[in-house]
Amino acid sequence: MAKYALEKLVELDSSDRSAHPMLKQVFLMLGKWDNASRMGVPNEIMRTNSSWIEIRNKVYEFVSNQNTTNEVSDKLAEINEKMEETGYIFNRSELLPMIEEEEYGGVRLHHTEMKAVAFGLISSPHGMPIRVVKSVRMCGYCHYACKLMSTFIDREIVIKDPCIFHHFRDGKCSCRDAW
Repeated sequence: MAKYALEKLVELDSSDRSAHPMLKQVFLMLGKWDNASRMGVPNEIMRTNSSWIEIRNKVYEFVSNQNTTNEVSDKLAEINEKMEETGYIFNRSELLPMIEEEEYGGVRLHHTEMKAVAFGLISSPHGMPIRVVKSVRMCGYCHYACKLMSTFIDREIVIKDPCIFHHFRDGKCSCRDAW
């Protein structure tokens, strides 16, 4: 239904580009990569999002497509390794389909909230909760990753996205996976 409505909007006025990002998102969600790539919407528009974390009264922002420090990258690699040791296998269908197919390979733990969580683990005292605010909805992969991480990092992880607060503790989320 959404695909039909957005296609009709585009037909009505093809010069109005406001519906194109939404239509591209619908194509990606349906797995229609070719249709999405023909939309001509720059990926930066599709992926612009931020996550924020406060450490010692200072707010740090992590933006999509932003390079991280070596320390954060190393922490993300360490987390990924621990997740794989638990038997988890990356499944790209758990991601919100906001990026092009060929870009999936390097994403894994590199969404903004995961960078913020890694930074929080590095920068805050052991045992302190990690609290992150995110500008867009959390994807399924990051949600599952935070649940899994909460089993081995011995910290509560709280992520506030536009829809809900997620409190991750001992492998469970307060949303009961119904966000």
